[in-house]
Amino acid sequence: MTTYHVELQKNLKEFMRVKDEFIIEPYPAWTAIGVSELAVADAVIEIRVIARRSIE
Repeated sequence: MTTYHVELQKNLKEFMRVKDEFIIEPYPAWTAIGVSELAVADAVIEIRVIARRSIE
């Protein structure tokens, strides 16, 4: 999981609170990157995730 944050330090605590509500074990590798702006106007976060569904 890679997340891109406008004002990373200002918003990281709130993002982690929401992330912990939806992301459960086994936790994915995660990289958080601070950026000056995103492509969508007024967006503060962009999330890139590669997921795999286990078929048993």
